[in-house]
Amino acid sequence: MKKQTRQRMKKIFLLVLLAVTAAIFSKQYYVTGSSPQGPDSLEVLGPKNYYPEETEIVNTLISRYHYRKFKLNDSLSSEIFDRYIEVLDHNKSYFLAEDISEFEKYKTSFDDFILEGELDKVYDIFKRYRERANDRFDYVDEILKSDFDFTLDESFERDRKDAPWSSDNNEANEIWRKRIKNDALNLKLAGKSTDSISITLSRRYKNYRKAINQYNSEDIYQLFMNSYTESVDPHTNYFSPLTSENFKINMSLSLEGIGAQLQQEDDYIKIVEIIPGGPAAISKKLNRNDKIIGVAQDTDGEMVDVIGWRVTDVVQLIRGPK
Repeated sequence: MKKQTRQRMKKIFLLVLLAVTAAIFSKQYYVTGSSPQGPDSLEVLGPKNYYPEETEIVNTLISRYHYRKFKLNDSLSSEIFDRYIEVLDHNKSYFLAEDISEFEKYKTSFDDFILEGELDKVYDIFKRYRERANDRFDYVDEILKSDFDFTLDESFERDRKDAPWSSDNNEANEIWRKRIKNDALNLKLAGKSTDSISITLSRRYKNYRKAINQYNSEDIYQLFMNSYTESVDPHTNYFSPLTSENFKINMSLSLEGIGAQLQQEDDYIKIVEIIPGGPAAISKKLNRNDKIIGVAQDTDGEMVDVIGWRVTDVVQLIRGPK
């Protein structure tokens, strides 16, 4: 029992250490890193100049303080590689077989990437993922211009985790044709009209596209570092500066926002709940279903247009000292 308790304490201690590590670099993040972005950001994704130092610190902490003793070698590198690919495309919907074949040469190099702080290949993999995703979404736009023939005897494989990667774009498009047709059939069975189905699916996949295109460099770094920490232990996580900030807010309550629960709805952030006793409730100027189209700090601050922003970025912009 004492041994289990010590292990749990070590895991908690490590979690806090990783959060502190992110906090060390949070100032750099807000000055030189990825700030909240508008829609379809064209940011050139790539590692920031402080990532090598940050990666070294994280690696030192996890190597020294984690209860599970491990070696950062080719074997663990393979696990990190597999986990990173899985977190990007767990259902094998975007990457092609040729992509995975190309990336395989890095499978035993992820340990070297971490030790040397050279993360360009990590970002190259994500860029290919985003490229393939946009190819698929372009195809979705095309097929939604035509009606589906539901009299054909076809089947759709929803769970593709154990399926092979698509051999080429034609095979990938065929998989997606059946996926969209299945989505359309479910809406049809729910009583939706043909026009309504097309509008609903177009909006749905537009949001999927936007979510992927709005990933920034810090998001990708967190995905990669968590692929590392979770390969060591599934319950060990790296906190990005933004995640670390959320952690501090939840722990200390020293910061607050407007006192409202927000939700993404197409290009807008909608208020879905006013929290009793919070600033929004006290001011009586905000209501449920209001849409946030701009954010300014104080009465004389510049109004920032947030239409098309991610809800996390809008929340980050809204928050300020209590």
